[in-house]
Amino acid sequence: MSGLKRLAQITLFSSLLSMSAAADEFSEVYRAFQEAVEKDDIILSTALAKQAWQLGQQKYGADSENAVKLRHSYANMLAQQDYMDDAVSQFKAVLEQYDSLYNENSPALLNMHIDILSAVNKLKGMDKAKVSFSQRLSRYIILNMDDIQFEDDAQKVTTHYLAATVVIKSILGVTNNAILRFYKDNLSIVDGFWGDKDLRTLESRLLLALVYERFNHSSKAIGNYEIVADTFDSNLDFSHPYALNAHAKLVGLYEKKGESDKATEHCRAIGKMKPWSDDQEPEPLYRVNPDYPVSYARRGKDGSAVLSFTIDDEGFVRDIELIETDGGSMFGAAAIKALEHWRYAPRFVGGNAVATKSRMVRMDFKLG
Repeated sequence: MSGLKRLAQITLFSSLLSMSAAADEFSEVYRAFQEAVEKDDIILSTALAKQAWQLGQQKYGADSENAVKLRHSYANMLAQQDYMDDAVSQFKAVLEQYDSLYNENSPALLNMHIDILSAVNKLKGMDKAKVSFSQRLSRYIILNMDDIQFEDDAQKVTTHYLAATVVIKSILGVTNNAILRFYKDNLSIVDGFWGDKDLRTLESRLLLALVYERFNHSSKAIGNYEIVADTFDSNLDFSHPYALNAHAKLVGLYEKKGESDKATEHCRAIGKMKPWSDDQEPEPLYRVNPDYPVSYARRGKDGSAVLSFTIDDEGFVRDIELIETDGGSMFGAAAIKALEHWRYAPRFVGGNAVATKSRMVRMDFKLG
């Protein structure tokens, strides 16, 4: 055997030993990573996720799907610690690698955009990099959904529904018309597959109503919120946060239209749903912010007002009394004027709405 051939064999043998050692080390590190995740040790999880990704590149290849998924796990760990710049950088790299692994109409590529957008939504702060990346992700999801080559209808419906629940929380990078069409399509798709009383369909209708509300289409928003509320009230024998959400939204929308009688129906509906306790401070369903007294604002005066009031059996505020003010009497007058327009859910006792007395609220007035 020639010296050159023997050297080649030795080099190959050494390489195989190195790969085997790397594989064993990867398994140990990845197992440790999973254990750290189970224990909610975020700092250790992040360090091990990075190490697992680096070892995974040696084991599977730097551009393999397994290595990319390991990098995705590392990026998720960074996001959970709110390391925005590092997380966004890693997420971008993951997308670039996925782009090379899958065609643009692949469900896998779409799902990666959805997963990453969900993580980006949870990052605190609103720096330029996050805003730009969020817009890029939401734009891809909204504009490419119709072209995705799903395996079957079940995959299409589930993915569309999941995308809709994620996109609504993001910084959108497309026109209002494109967003509206996306959410109208989503409702049509899930309704046709799961039926109009399925919780996922009702959530999809809530999302469409929210989009209509954001874009100041109040009548269409009201119509969809009413359907959700009526479906729960008339057809389902249990209370649900979706019903509470719909009724609460309708209180605000009807009050803004000056239709307090209709708002009252939904205040009472919420009162029937929501259990009361004597030590619970009720939250307003609709509130009007007080006007800042102009003369005080000119002088840079801050202040506050503490008020007591009664919630009557229709959720209106009655018997307002000014308990104390700080900074000037005009703060008290402004607070009273605002509180007169607030709406609450009335308390129900034995199936009947009753007034709730001696409630307290503090309104603070601060400039800047």
